[in-house]
Amino acid sequence: MFIERNVFFRLGQFPILPIMEDFQFSLDARKVLGKIRLTKSRLLVSDRRYRGNTITKLKMMKQMHDLRKMYINGRDVSEISDIYRDIR
Repeated sequence: MFIERNVFFRLGQFPILPIMEDFQFSLDARKVLGKIRLTKSRLLVSDRRYRGNTITKLKMMKQMHDLRKMYINGRDVSEISDIYRDIR
């Protein structure tokens, strides 16, 4: 997620949560800013979360999707944090 500094502060920064603070921020930003767009520029990012073979990467992506779904469905963030700690 990339956002201009002044917009980040105008939106109230990240909420204080043990996990999902960036995801919640993106949900809040979408409400205020509307549709979030892709950058036209090429970005280089770290692959530290998704190292390994294709199957390993897909499993991690599925786990991250499942955690976001739990959050959206109202699961307690402390429980999600514990689950996340276990899969890392």
